[in-house]
Amino acid sequence: SIMTIITTMAIVKSAIQSGAQMKQFRLAKGWSQAYLAAQLEHSVSWVKMVESGNSSQSIKLSCSN
Repeated sequence: SIMTIITTMAIVKSAIQSGAQMKQFRLAKGWSQAYLAAQLEHSVSWVKMVESGNSSQSIKLSCSN
């Protein structure tokens, strides 16, 4: 449901502190990088960059759109 997605994305935005954690969370949910990117209102390339550790932005700040 939409409420589940909203609650889940709030957890992602507040609790995930590294690209590795974000990737583990995404894989545990069975989500593609494209799906996660859409939910976070970021590009797929941003998700790839964060997950690979190549982002200089903090995930918490980057996800607070």
